[in-house]
Amino acid sequence: VSLKAAQGGSNKETSPILGKLLGQFLRKELDENPDITTLAPPDKHLKQFVIDGAIRRMSRESNGPYVETSCEVKLTVSDSDGRILSIVTGAATVQTGRAYYKASMSPELQAQALENAIKGANQNLVTFLNR
Repeated sequence: VSLKAAQGGSNKETSPILGKLLGQFLRKELDENPDITTLAPPDKHLKQFVIDGAIRRMSRESNGPYVETSCEVKLTVSDSDGRILSIVTGAATVQTGRAYYKASMSPELQAQALENAIKGANQNLVTFLNR
């Protein structure tokens, strides 16, 4: 599997830092799977895929006694010729008590929501890659 540059998205809640984190979290998830390699040189006996990731949405909203940080990601799987084979998505929401929330907590909460969204998408991604 080859990972393309991850994109942070286009809204004000995302940043290039989150794009880098998306790539790091995705690589970590893939590296933990013994049936998938991101390090092997091209081999005609191995299926080769290219994965491109993007943050589709990152938001922060008040909901009752909580402040919720939500993230949606999209992972596109292509073959080595660039043909799209599959698109998988993942989403997650992290809550913190409104009474305890501070704006300085936002980057950490965004990172947690992003990591959990990647974990959710990874389940479907691995199922597709292992077919």
